[in-house]
Amino acid sequence: MMDATAKATRPQVAYLLAVAVAAAMAYVSSRFLFVGSGLNVLPWGALAIAFGAFARNKAQATRQSATYGFAQSFIFLWVDKSGSTSVGQFLLLLIVTFLLGLFGAICGGVLGRAGWLIRARIAS
Repeated sequence: MMDATAKATRPQVAYLLAVAVAAAMAYVSSRFLFVGSGLNVLPWGALAIAFGAFARNKAQATRQSATYGFAQSFIFLWVDKSGSTSVGQFLLLLIVTFLLGLFGAICGGVLGRAGWLIRARIAS
């Protein structure tokens, strides 16, 4: 039988896994996979659907995939960032990157919910 600490820790590990996978995928996408192409969103979307399909419930599917989407977008935009910038440029870039990360979270959440629905449809 699981105690309360183990039950509370398991979802946190799932979110950390989502961020770790997003970081790895962001690096691979920016350096090797479809460099300079919009086709990068295809494996990103497939991973968001997979996170949703393997989640424990519908709410976790949405939250975990949204976490993945935010991290994927945010980290991808910073991985390829090079050069020196002023403080003002840095703050502007941070705000724009954060807003694009929120868009990634919305897309990830929608795809995670779709993954959950696909799983439910297959299971029934």
